[in-house]
Amino acid sequence: MLSQTTRQFCRNARRLVKSTPTHRKSNNDRQRSVNALPDGRVTLHSGDMKLKIETEYEGKISALTKKLLRADKKRREGYAKLVQERSAVVAQLQKVICASSSRLIPVGSLANSLGSVEGSDIDLCFVAEKHDEFLRAFNDHPNFKIALMRSVADLLEGSSEVKLKSECQLVMRSRIPLVIVNLANGVSVDIQFPNATFQAVRNTNLIRHYVMADKRFAQLYIWARQLFTALGAKNSKQGLLSSYHIMLLVVHFLQCKHIFSEPVLPVLTQTHPHLVSRELPPSEVIKLLDQPITDQLEGWQSQNNMQVGVLAVRMIEYYSRFNVGNTVIDIGRGRAMRRRQTPYNRKLQVLDPYSRVTVCHSRGIVDAFCHAVTSAHEAFRSGTLIDSYPVFDDVPERTSRNAGHTFD
Repeated sequence: MLSQTTRQFCRNARRLVKSTPTHRKSNNDRQRSVNALPDGRVTLHSGDMKLKIETEYEGKISALTKKLLRADKKRREGYAKLVQERSAVVAQLQKVICASSSRLIPVGSLANSLGSVEGSDIDLCFVAEKHDEFLRAFNDHPNFKIALMRSVADLLEGSSEVKLKSECQLVMRSRIPLVIVNLANGVSVDIQFPNATFQAVRNTNLIRHYVMADKRFAQLYIWARQLFTALGAKNSKQGLLSSYHIMLLVVHFLQCKHIFSEPVLPVLTQTHPHLVSRELPPSEVIKLLDQPITDQLEGWQSQNNMQVGVLAVRMIEYYSRFNVGNTVIDIGRGRAMRRRQTPYNRKLQVLDPYSRVTVCHSRGIVDAFCHAVTSAHEAFRSGTLIDSYPVFDDVPERTSRNAGHTFD
């Protein structure tokens, strides 16, 4: 028999969803070369000649720029169509699941515009109007969590409007609780439930504003995502780099003043705190996500005119000399800082503005990341990989792991 308290939590969970069925570039920047700082960070000093790679393979770098511009145009055109199609799916799911006091918020690639043209899976976040009350019940009372997640699954499985390929999967014990929904049309939907900081909602809002700040961010990210995938470093399900990790690595490179005299991206927490501050109430962040993505971020215009192909080469140069063993990337401060790690617990230290610990939780990321940037750097020096996007059919079969990196 259930206790009276447990029965009350279950009743509260059901109020959030519908009734459950009975069945279940400047000249200065052009003339910079890369040098390592004593703490392992990298700076680009003005007055030096541009990178040797840029001189030797100028044609290939120019070809890469053209490819990325075309790919970005295709992505933006495809995104408008994708949003229209997926919005209908989200609306249908919300109609089946949510009561008037809750809703589903698109997060991840569907909301930040950086998914593949072919269409990514859909990531949604279940939110309730009374955020604080809901989070206390969901996180502090397992019976409430179980009742709510099972109600969501039962509603979907019992609906005549939503066609499923298989039964819903409940993932309750992971860092992010999920209801995994496999639709009959092949699309997978992850319905997640927010933590106390609304991390997924805030992360999505942050990336959206970097997309609006400068087109080269999206272009460079798309290239880096494809490159790290080709080099075997991107696979979050196997404990390697995720899309979000790569986004932050690109953001860091483009926003740092110790890399460029004129950065490509702003440090949004400093220049636009009214849009991305961790102090913003969740309801305000959700309102921002409801607005369309535009081509310009008000109050920001980069004075850096570098072509994206040049930025791609320099990003690999930068990270090939990056000391992962004692450096922390802090996106909220717009810089890399020295912090020594023990060799037995080393991780790629990347802090977004909403977390006090690295977003890279797996130890396997370090080796995969180092191997990828070292391999790419060696390939660039020989003229390969530079202009072979998007297939990267000239990926070297054998490359040295972790060369040039210090872990202790």
